[in-house]
Amino acid sequence: VPIKLKNLTGPIVINSLSSDISAEINSKISNKPMSINTVSGDVMLALPANVKADLSISLISGGLESDFELPEEEHNSYIGSRFYNTEINGGGVSIMINSVSGDIQLRKTK
Repeated sequence: VPIKLKNLTGPIVINSLSSDISAEINSKISNKPMSINTVSGDVMLALPANVKADLSISLISGGLESDFELPEEEHNSYIGSRFYNTEINGGGVSIMINSVSGDIQLRKTK
């Protein structure tokens, strides 16, 4: 069963096993850390285009699509793993996304 959450402000912690996660953060985002973790499920996170965030992404055997500009992967400690750490719009709230065997999409909202 997919997990669909809208109009979130945070802080949030979402953990899933074999379910897709769709979460939309609104423009009144909290400054508290956020975490999304999934095994065998995809993640779609929608954030305001002007969000100020410190983003940390970890992927094992999954793809990444982003409307936000991301750096090249930082390191590959073992086959199939990728890690990204970056600031969006100068940095701010901590957002961590971890996925094993699932894709991650980061989308901009107005």
